[in-house]
Amino acid sequence: MQTKKSIVMVLGLLWCAAAPAGLWASETVGPVGLTCEYRENPLGIDVVKPRLGWKTGENSEQSEIGNRKLEIPRGIKQTAYQILVASTPDILAKDKGDLWDSGKVESDCQNQIDYGGKNLVSRAQCFWKVRVWTLTSDLLPPTSTPSHWSKPALWTMGLLKVEDWQANWIGNDAAYQATPEAAADEKQFNIKDLKWVQMPKEQGKNSVDTYMRRQFDMPQDRVLKRAIMVLYAFNECDATVNGVAVGRAAHWEKTARLDVSKALKPGANAIGLLVRHTDPHLPAAIGRLVMQFESGADMVIPLDSTWKVSQQTAAGWNTVGFDDAAWVVAEERGVPWGATAPKAPSS
Repeated sequence: MQTKKSIVMVLGLLWCAAAPAGLWASETVGPVGLTCEYRENPLGIDVVKPRLGWKTGENSEQSEIGNRKLEIPRGIKQTAYQILVASTPDILAKDKGDLWDSGKVESDCQNQIDYGGKNLVSRAQCFWKVRVWTLTSDLLPPTSTPSHWSKPALWTMGLLKVEDWQANWIGNDAAYQATPEAAADEKQFNIKDLKWVQMPKEQGKNSVDTYMRRQFDMPQDRVLKRAIMVLYAFNECDATVNGVAVGRAAHWEKTARLDVSKALKPGANAIGLLVRHTDPHLPAAIGRLVMQFESGADMVIPLDSTWKVSQQTAAGWNTVGFDDAAWVVAEERGVPWGATAPKAPSS
């Protein structure tokens, strides 16, 4: 009699050990946390074959069987999956995928699964869900019954073609209408058609401060109305006129327009630029000085091969009368940094 009781107890224990795992695998385990391009329910994506993913876990709505909370057993492993993608929630609710039905795929992958259905178009809505097959124990074969379907998820496509963008910019256009004076400045104070200047490539060293200077004479018989230094740098530049700081320019900012009228004087003047770059490139600058007078044509001093450059500083290097005989002629370059670097702005 005692033997029969022992056998019954052992069988009961075996059932308790096996039944929860089987029930959990077939009824409570399933895909959760569905993602598309690593986000939940993303809107307006531009990836034409988005990557789908999920986790295998416990579905809280189906976690109790017979009023008994089931613990998630260890060693659960996905062995296969099926994905459905539909164009409407109603189609998906019927367990149909008019955009994609992957069928049963033997795989334990749960992320970076490329969408493999119909070509997706701009603004498309894609409703999807997934179910999995699992291996519940090393001692048991894979379940032949799939899990429940996951809760539905969604992604939408953005505008995939240039012609799909049919909107117009809106705003208060009147607030941005350039005055005739501003329009004239835009035309005059720019760096269009200029070239970059730097130390000659064979003589310069990357990431070393570079000094640039240009001495010139401003007519003494003309009245200066204003003088604008248009300047852009690769990567940073401090500007002086006759040794006086007048402003700076940087590669991550728009083209600088520095009013240097008060720093100039009739007769000899000197422009000095200190150009820096922290990355392994030769420092370079591009720009011009435009002097406008009360009458007559403008006088323009562009950055070009008439400038002298050095990577060694000296007292008074940016003032009139400095002896720059030991300095070298600046080298003009269209693209001083290489073909992959950003281009200079047109103004």
